[in-house]
Amino acid sequence: MKYFIALLTALGFSLAYAADAKKEEEKRLRRIEDQDKGDKELRYRLEASKTERENIAIGVRDANEEKAAARKIERDQMLANNLANVQAFAAKKTEENTQKQIEIEEKVFQARQQLLYGISAAITAASDLVGRNTVAGKALAVSATLINTYASIAGQLRAFAGVPIPGYAIAQAIATGLVGLKAVKDIIAVKVPAPRGGGGGGSASGVSGGVSAGA
Repeated sequence: MKYFIALLTALGFSLAYAADAKKEEEKRLRRIEDQDKGDKELRYRLEASKTERENIAIGVRDANEEKAAARKIERDQMLANNLANVQAFAAKKTEENTQKQIEIEEKVFQARQQLLYGISAAITAASDLVGRNTVAGKALAVSATLINTYASIAGQLRAFAGVPIPGYAIAQAIATGLVGLKAVKDIIAVKVPAPRGGGGGGSASGVSGGVSAGA
């Protein structure tokens, strides 16, 4: 009987220990499961944080790239504007210099023309003084007419240089030259009275002939 009671007591202790052991094991397993859940949640949060950081980094990178692209576009536009301004300034200066050069050339041309006409007028006045029906007067008149003709031809060529008709300026110059040559011929055709004694007639003819040849 005592043995049976002792056996029941031992069995009771064994069952109680087994129950306690089972509870402890269940607690341990729950702790492991809870720990595993915590680890999984931590890993999830870490992955989410990593993804968020990557997204932020991508967003920052994209924003920086957009800013860099915008700055590049702005710089390119600024350079293009500066280049356009420089080209416009250079074109304006070139146009101004060209216009000034044209004005200078025109003034020089007009001064030469005035000089030629002045010389021609002076020679004509001298021809009138000595008499146009004299050898010297005829020579001076021819010289004045040739100078006038040259100046007129130069004026015609310059005046009609912009006419969009091929050869128009040259035709006008030729017509002016022909008029001048006719004037020279008319001057030469004036009879020079022979001096008394008959010795000077040949001299007058010789001068007239020389002027004709020179014309």
